[in-house]
This record gives sequence, structure tokens and C-alpha cells, in this order.
Amino acid sequence: MRPFLSDRPGRLILAAAVMLGINALSLAAAAPNWKKAQQEMTDWLRGYVRIDTSNPPGNEEQSALYLKSILDKEGISCEIFVSTPGRANLLARIPAKSASPDPALLLLHHMDVVPAQKDQWKHDPFGAVVENNVLWGRGALDTKSTGILQLMAMVLLQRQKVPLGRDLLLLACADEENGGKWGAKWMLEQQSDRLNAGYVIDEGGFGFRDVFTYDGQVVYACAVDEKKIFGLKVTARGQSGHGSIPNSDNPNDILMGAIRRLEQTLIRTETPLHPAVRELEARLPDIRRTPYANALKNNSMAITTLRSGTGVDDDMNRIPATAEAIIDCRLLPGVAEYDLLYRMKQAVNDDRVTIEVIRRTQTQAVYMGYRTPLFEALEKSVKRNHASAMVVPILLPMSSDSRFFRDKNMVCCGLNPLELTEEESMLMHALDERLPLARLEPALKIMYDWVRLFCQPTAKAKKTRPRKQGRGS
Repeated sequence: MRPFLSDRPGRLILAAAVMLGINALSLAAAAPNWKKAQQEMTDWLRGYVRIDTSNPPGNEEQSALYLKSILDKEGISCEIFVSTPGRANLLARIPAKSASPDPALLLLHHMDVVPAQKDQWKHDPFGAVVENNVLWGRGALDTKSTGILQLMAMVLLQRQKVPLGRDLLLLACADEENGGKWGAKWMLEQQSDRLNAGYVIDEGGFGFRDVFTYDGQVVYACAVDEKKIFGLKVTARGQSGHGSIPNSDNPNDILMGAIRRLEQTLIRTETPLHPAVRELEARLPDIRRTPYANALKNNSMAITTLRSGTGVDDDMNRIPATAEAIIDCRLLPGVAEYDLLYRMKQAVNDDRVTIEVIRRTQTQAVYMGYRTPLFEALEKSVKRNHASAMVVPILLPMSSDSRFFRDKNMVCCGLNPLELTEEESMLMHALDERLPLARLEPALKIMYDWVRLFCQPTAKAKKTRPRKQGRGS
């Protein structure tokens, strides 16, 4: 008779698993069919991009129904919550198998996208055209690919019947691009009992090769905090007249002068380096001075809208009476907005100019430190799938829906684990936003492992919510 295990590799593996204390179900779930998942994700993402959710007006209800159709086929419980006509949010849940589950994990992304100027794109921004295995479309990066990666990770866990030690939720929100009033903010106000999570994975950084450098390897930049929104409307009033006779009260000249003084005031505003950026620089001391890296360390402002004249294309010979600019300021945590506004008005010192705050981050969240169980699970996932890569904490230079959840004392990590160059990452909100489809499978492996590792049952479930840490943690 042959030895019991000699010609039975499966039994040998199972015996080794038992000896090592590995759950047999977890072992069986370790190898999904990645190629099949890649094709499904491509199909799902193309269908998702084809739904025009430009905000305004949003139309996210159609996207919510689309995602629900996928979840229904997989037997995953989900609900749609209409916040206002045409605007909706979707919440899906896989319940924990543990009798005393750990705080739930929420997978979060937004369904809305910024508007696209169709006539300036190479391909229809809502056509989901694939050319040379690259998907072109508004939302391909921000954030419909994030949503599809999260959705597929959830679906794979459901298909493989992986036992979970905590509830796993997926929330697809409306209105992130316009402040979150009908999306994450509304859900937390109106459906807070359903969002009983302790941890959140949201949009944020990517896997970078050139934004940050580490021996030529990929650096996964995980957002653990974010800058504050401080949107301004600056209006200059002057003397209208004939364009052939310049005058000293041209509102366009007044406006440009005011903006220069605003910028100088912002540059001179000193703020201590954020703890996450200090940690980033400690790990990567030779950070290149890229636009993205610079935005992590400094307050910034960008003129996003200029209005002047009558709006007639050839209105060359008329000096207008007013000129207006919309300015997108992003402030480092710790900057006192209204103190800054006072100093800006003092710097402009011109009664022909008015400065209004039109949008600001209304949050009381305290930085919770980056060293959390969710961040540590990400590090393990990256090492399992990309041994030479590094994970670093960053301050997100933009805003996200995470701010609403941090306000509720939830630990938030922001990362879409797609590998992108800086040039590719800068296509968010830009013309010809696109995604190389070959990047989906490696990103899924990290997302899937991250969620699975974090949600695996623990020896003793933690019933307490995450504690706030000091800002210097």
C-alpha cells in the first residue's frame, strides 16, 4: 500500500494547512479566476462609463440601478436610497459569519463625474471606447474604476463563500463632485443606522512609479487625511467704456491685481508639515518636485472660472463693468479659513473688489494617525502581490467623501491600487480621461487581498470603535 499522502497533493496541502492553523475555506479562496474577473470587470466598467452621470445634474439613479442588477445576480443584498428625484445612493452588504463581529468595513466610491466637453475629446466621453486595450471615458479613473474594483472584490468573496469576521458594505454615492449634499452627507444624516462601519476604503492615491520614486518600484500612496476645500468668488467692479480708450478702472485689470495679491497671501501662510507627509518624506527622502507632490505640502489655488464682458465672442471693443473669478483653494489641515480670508481682504484692500466664500469643508475630523489595522492590512496585501513595492501614507491634495466618515470617527484609507504614471493620474477631470485595461487585474489582486485579509475572522472580535489618535501619530 502506498503512503497515505504520497499521491494525493490535495490532502498534503490540506494537512499542511491544518498544521499551520490555516482555515481550509480561506485556503480554497486564495486563487480566484483572475482572467475571468478581468473580463467581467472590463464589461462592467464599460457599461458603467456609458451612463452619463455628469454633475450637474447627476442622474446617479440610473447608475445605482445598473450596479444593483449586478449585485442581484450575485445574490448580494442591496438597497437604493433616492435622496432627491434622479439622485440616488446604493448600499450593499455581506453580513459577517462571526457571532461577535468586528466593526464593519465600508467600500466607498462615487457614481457622479465632472462634465465633459464632448467636442474636445478624441472619443465620446460616454462611449466607453476601447482602443489598443485602453478604455476612454469620463469616470474611467474618477471613480468608476474604483467602484468596479471594490464591487468585484465583494463579488469574489461572495462567490467563494469566504467567512467574514465583520460585515462588508459597499456604498456608491451621488453628488461627490458637487459637495456631497445628496450623497454621502445625505446618507449619514438619513440612513446612519445602516452605515454602522468602523473602517472605510475610498478613492485617494494610486500605485505610482514616477510621482514618488523608490528604486524604480511602485509606490502605493494611501490617503489617510485630506486638504480642505476653500472656494472663493472674487468680483471686481470698474468703469465700462470703449475698448479704444483704456481707463484705470478696467475691472479685468482690477481682478488680475487682486488675484495676484490673494496668491501671495496664500503662499506666505505658514502651516506645519502634515504628519503623513513627514512620514512620506522619511520613507522617500528624494521626492521629486512634481505638481502632485508639491500639492501635498503646500496650500494651493487655481483659477477655474473667469467671466467678463457680454459673452459675445467678438465683443472686443467694449470694456465691461464687472469681472469675476472662481478660485479653487485647497488648504492644509490646520489653516484657519476665516483668519486667512481676513488677511486676504486686507491684502487686496480695494473697495472695488468683493471676496466671497462659496464652498468650504465643514468638518471637525481629527487626524487619526496612519498606523491603523486597515493600513497594515494594505501593506500585507501589497507585499503578497508586489514584494518590491512600498506603501506610504499621504495627505490627499484634493477632497473626497471620506471627510464625512472621518467626522463620524471612522478610519478611512483612500487608495485605488491601479498602477498609474503621473501623466495618467492627471487625466482625472481632464480631457480624454482613460485607463489602460491591463492594469485592472493587478489592482484587483491587491484590492481583493486587502479586503479579505482585513475581514477575516479574528480570535477575539473587537466591539469598540476605533479610537482617535493625536495629530502627531
